[in-house]
Amino acid sequence: MHGNQKPDRRELFSSRIDPSFFPAIVRRLEETPFDQTALIVEFRDEVFVELRARLQDFGWKVIRAERAADVASCMNIYDPQLVIINESMPDESGCLIANKMRLNHCLPIVWLYSSNPQAVARRYGKFCGVDKVLKYDGVVQNLGEVVQSRLLRRFPEAEAVELTTEMRRHFRFR
Repeated sequence: MHGNQKPDRRELFSSRIDPSFFPAIVRRLEETPFDQTALIVEFRDEVFVELRARLQDFGWKVIRAERAADVASCMNIYDPQLVIINESMPDESGCLIANKMRLNHCLPIVWLYSSNPQAVARRYGKFCGVDKVLKYDGVVQNLGEVVQSRLLRRFPEAEAVELTTEMRRHFRFR
């Protein structure tokens, strides 16, 4: 382009952005269900064990942040595609954790769960970048079923994945 020549708009918008410019997008395009990583932000062992089992049945690698302060380092190290947050963490609310996480990482899917979500949690959840507020009645197994049904709805192709014992051993993340 020389001097006062205006660019041809058809030329500007005719080509797509090269996805290799964004390494995170390229990595996600190449992922299979076995490459998916989920971060669970939960301080109770029994809840984490239930959620981990449900996610691993779908082939997800699972990591855990027991405190809100651990979330940033987990996000930087593992770059999870799904983050499941307890709304009532002892050190910070789940909405605040999600908001802080969204300030630096905009790509993961974020689910917030609570045994009694108030309308406030739903409003703040949308404001803080929460994709879905999951309600369960305080029974850990019910939470696992809610997460499992949400996984089936969100990732329907994962239903066809059948993990053998050897695959489960390979994808165990401790």
